[in-house]
Amino acid sequence: MRRLFEALDEGVERKIVYPDDILTYHVQWDELVRQTLPAIFGTTDQPLLKFVPQKTWEAFEKLKTDPSQMVSLLNCHYYPMKTV
Repeated sequence: MRRLFEALDEGVERKIVYPDDILTYHVQWDELVRQTLPAIFGTTDQPLLKFVPQKTWEAFEKLKTDPSQMVSLLNCHYYPMKTV
């Protein structure tokens, strides 16, 4: 994504999505994900789990005992290669 765009109204203050939002908000978003871990691990059915590789799910399950080991969403940021 190279341009900003206006998102659908979700009842929040922010309405514009910027290409570098993950660089700006990753700390806040990481914390939101950490807060949802208890729901993911027991109270919410995971019907798509069959599509998650076993090794990935095992690494994710380790977060049950140590959520601080969660990999940041910042790792999802795409850094395009510069062309010469």
